[in-house]
Amino acid sequence: MAALWGGTTPPWTKDEVNQYIKSLDYFINEAMSKKVDVALSNHTAVDNGLERIEYSKKRMSYMPNIYIIGQDGFQKYCQVFRTMGYEMLERL
Repeated sequence: MAALWGGTTPPWTKDEVNQYIKSLDYFINEAMSKKVDVALSNHTAVDNGLERIEYSKKRMSYMPNIYIIGQDGFQKYCQVFRTMGYEMLERL
């Protein structure tokens, strides 16, 4: 199962960042209940999307699928956004 988090960069006010973190927590809980093991992004710089596409084009059947990172990997991916949110709160 795949999921796409659309809020790569936290907003710029405390209230909005708090809402961002709340939304992220909801997203993570829903994703984990669905056993998400693929993280997608619409920002190819964030997830090396262009490189992953090139790898996938050349991937042989015996090679691992670069998109499947497992549920633990998905949680670590989401933790990046949580960390960015809390760091933004500290700056505001």
